[in-house]
Amino acid sequence: MSIPPAYVPTEFEPLGQAIYRGNFDAVQNLLQRGVNPNSYLVNGARMLSVAVESGNMEIIKLLLEFGALPCCKDPGLPSSPLERAARKSEMEVIRAMLLTDCEVDSCITLRDVVFYRKEVVELLIPLVDKSRFYLTNAGGQTVLHLAMRDAYALLEAGAAVNITLPHGGQNALHVALKIVAASELPPILCELLRYGADVNGMSPYGTPMHCAVRTRARSIVEVLLRESLTPPDLTIQDSYGQTAMESAFQLGYDEIGNLLKEYQ
Repeated sequence: MSIPPAYVPTEFEPLGQAIYRGNFDAVQNLLQRGVNPNSYLVNGARMLSVAVESGNMEIIKLLLEFGALPCCKDPGLPSSPLERAARKSEMEVIRAMLLTDCEVDSCITLRDVVFYRKEVVELLIPLVDKSRFYLTNAGGQTVLHLAMRDAYALLEAGAAVNITLPHGGQNALHVALKIVAASELPPILCELLRYGADVNGMSPYGTPMHCAVRTRARSIVEVLLRESLTPPDLTIQDSYGQTAMESAFQLGYDEIGNLLKEYQ
């Protein structure tokens, strides 16, 4: 079992050692004698976080029974017990934690969800203040820019799709098209278009259609042509003065170029 160093107790931390070693009886004995379940290691990890990293569900439940707080931040660490469970996709642990008076908003930051699996996002997002979906971080990024892989639950919850980055104007559709593999058609593209993503938005990379051309995938270009709520404007030029069709022909993607020519 590999555990991050910050969650490994020293020999002078008996409760931490008992949790780390999976010694249920020792943990129970120490808690019954009044050891604080919300205490933390010298490294800054809460005892409940140590239990999450150690993967012992019975000890996690025991700590929760004695009042361990899942949303209590790990001092000096950018985490909490709930955040650690979410990052590890421990669904049983997360559900047990949510049965307590845990305020998800207090410990789960929206930019963290990029690290979570889809089922974790679907469980936690309904518990988050939806007004936070429209906030941007210091780099001007919305949660949707940071969490494309988990965007389904966010879109259903009302996330904004057309907020753009301040330096260049990329929207979520630009970001999605930059990370897709040319050999696959990610369903998220259809979802973004269904929720009104702007297919004509400009960035240093051109419009999303310019980005689609560079994937070399006819199927992706077809999705933008077919599913966009607003007609794609194929006269828009990128920073090189080329339309998406002209870019396709220059790159040697004649099949895509001819498709765009027919659409015009």
